[in-house]
Amino acid sequence: RLPWVRLGGQEILEPETWTSVGVREFARAAGLPLDGVLGVEALRPFRVTIDYPRRHLHLERSSSPTEGQPGGDAVLTLRDGRLLVETRLSEDLHRVMLLDTASAVTLISRQDVGRTRPDPAGPALIADGASHVLPMPRRLLPSLWIGATRLTDLHVVPYDFTRLREAGLAGSSPAVSGIIGADALAGHVVVLDASAGLLRLLPGDTPEAAPTGSPGAE
Repeated sequence: RLPWVRLGGQEILEPETWTSVGVREFARAAGLPLDGVLGVEALRPFRVTIDYPRRHLHLERSSSPTEGQPGGDAVLTLRDGRLLVETRLSEDLHRVMLLDTASAVTLISRQDVGRTRPDPAGPALIADGASHVLPMPRRLLPSLWIGATRLTDLHVVPYDFTRLREAGLAGSSPAVSGIIGADALAGHVVVLDASAGLLRLLPGDTPEAAPTGSPGAE
């Protein structure tokens, strides 16, 4: 354990840590220069606002459940150290997906590939968890609802989630059938509060999503 980590104006006390070897392997697979990975357990006490357009991260201590617009928030659950989100592919087709802001690609279960159409963008590169990057065919998902926000024509990669669970990368829940990556969230302001059990997506042009001048991190 580290004594503390400061992020913007907040101190995260005694966060659990990986070994440096684990971080190096993760950075190699992701193709990014990283000194560490901020896990969801460290953020559990906070209400987190990720403003993708402005490249700003704001943390404030979570207290009582945040009031939101009726039906505007998605249900968020913390399980096995992972954030699970209740989503919909249509009005009556519900899916539980992992929220992974470190993933550059959004994945769906192969069982839902029939709801997609070909994507002219070509294949995506997927890290398989063993420092290997594989090209995977990409598809277009017409609709994904996260709370009251509808994402349209989303680039997704169909994947075998049984394989991910066996590798320990999708938690133990058999209900998980997708991963929401940063590519789906880009252009939005994302508010998540694990203690209150909510996830909210706001338009990227939402003014003052976090208090003006408040401490944050880029």
